[in-house]
Amino acid sequence: MSWASRQNLLARAVNRNLGGVPVIWGAISGEGILESNAELVSNGNVISVEYVLNNLPTADFGALKYGDTLRVDGLLYAVREPMVVGDGRFMMTSLELLPMPSLLLETGGFLLLENNALLLLE
Repeated sequence: MSWASRQNLLARAVNRNLGGVPVIWGAISGEGILESNAELVSNGNVISVEYVLNNLPTADFGALKYGDTLRVDGLLYAVREPMVVGDGRFMMTSLELLPMPSLLLETGGFLLLENNALLLLE
């Protein structure tokens, strides 16, 4: 077994034990730990939330750059600031949650994904 394969197995085991979520970047898939670190609140309304994705294997996700799109636990995020941490085996990145488009359903209703909530309008 190659060193990269061992790293991936270790990363998946660690992430699974720490509540890891699936991460997809094009044809590459893995697991990471998604955290929301800070919320910007004004007049009682949340304006923005800062998301951080930790424990990504650098062997798979090392080429991430600003603006790339990731699917994390089923939702789309834009990469803001990827960086290698520690000894270089893992990396982290700050993320921006992207709005999901409305979808036309065959039944004639609309499915809106707003603030990550599913709404069926009839």
